[in-house]
Amino acid sequence: MRFKTIIFFSVAVLATFFILGWVGYLNIGHWLSLDEAPHSADAIICLSGDARLKKSISLLSQGFADKIMTTTDKTYKDLINKKINKSALVRPEKNASSTYEEALFLKQKIIDLHIKSALIVSDPFHLYRVKWTFTHVYKNVPVHFSYISTEPKWAQGFWWDNRRSRVFVLTELPKIPYYWVAHGIFG
Repeated sequence: MRFKTIIFFSVAVLATFFILGWVGYLNIGHWLSLDEAPHSADAIICLSGDARLKKSISLLSQGFADKIMTTTDKTYKDLINKKINKSALVRPEKNASSTYEEALFLKQKIIDLHIKSALIVSDPFHLYRVKWTFTHVYKNVPVHFSYISTEPKWAQGFWWDNRRSRVFVLTELPKIPYYWVAHGIFG
């Protein structure tokens, strides 16, 4: 009788883990996504990328902030080419090549400019890691970040059913454990 009980509980535990794993797999798109409503802030932080540029310009023109902070010279020049006044732009001192560098390289500017609140603009599937990273880098800086999503076409609920969404999820997921190990960032 004891053997049957062990087998039963083993199967039940495995089935539970399988079900939880499957549910987790199906909901990864929702888990990665993060989007907060924009509000008045001291600055908009435009992480590099075309859709992010468009969203940052929209937030600026709607009056949510009076400046856009960029993380690369390319983004800075793209904003100038879009007729954004230079006085509304904060140019990076170094070009960032990763989310971690974006957070790190902006830190001194945020402190020097006395930024107390900022809207960080990125793609929806990227915002979870952005939040972890900025929270980690700014843990001793009195600044409040809100995370604003761009609007690329992606199916977070059925990410596996759309090629573009699959690419987003499958490129973002490996970066999370990498950030845990390389930068000590834990959610």
